[in-house]
Amino acid sequence: GDSFVYDGEEHAPTARAEGLLDGDVCAVTVSGAKVEAGTGYIATAQALSNENYALYDPDDEEGVDQDNPQSFLPTHKFDIVASEITAEITTTDARYGEALKLETEVRLSNGAVTKNHGAVTYYQVLNTGMDREEVEIENGILIPDGVGPVTVYAVIAATNNTGSARTADTVIGVDRG
Repeated sequence: GDSFVYDGEEHAPTARAEGLLDGDVCAVTVSGAKVEAGTGYIATAQALSNENYALYDPDDEEGVDQDNPQSFLPTHKFDIVASEITAEITTTDARYGEALKLETEVRLSNGAVTKNHGAVTYYQVLNTGMDREEVEIENGILIPDGVGPVTVYAVIAATNNTGSARTADTVIGVDRG
């Protein structure tokens, strides 16, 4: 393909040999695989598994080895785009007066859990009457100041490889210490 979605794995377009005789097998070795999101990457067909065939294009003189004019290394541009992410706060219980380090699980668009994402900022939701006040939780450490439910959420910043996300409001039950 010409475009891949970031998933933390190496990607490069695949290539196949054409014009083979019936029954012949010929795999193409491609170099230039990349992991990080970016554009304009170039993959190059480097070798063929069957020595009866050669990488050759008589119409393209770029890339032709002057010592071996029949040799040609075809290239193909490709991109890796940033993955959308989803996030969920996995911390659900706390004790009154005890510091609680909030934890978040972040998943790429393919469902894989990743640690390679942007900075996580946590917020506590304070409902004061009809108003909703949101206060940043310093260093992601919640110190409950009472017993009962505490509502929090997290915002994950975008990076070159991943988009940004906001978790749903999460209720943490705070028990007596």
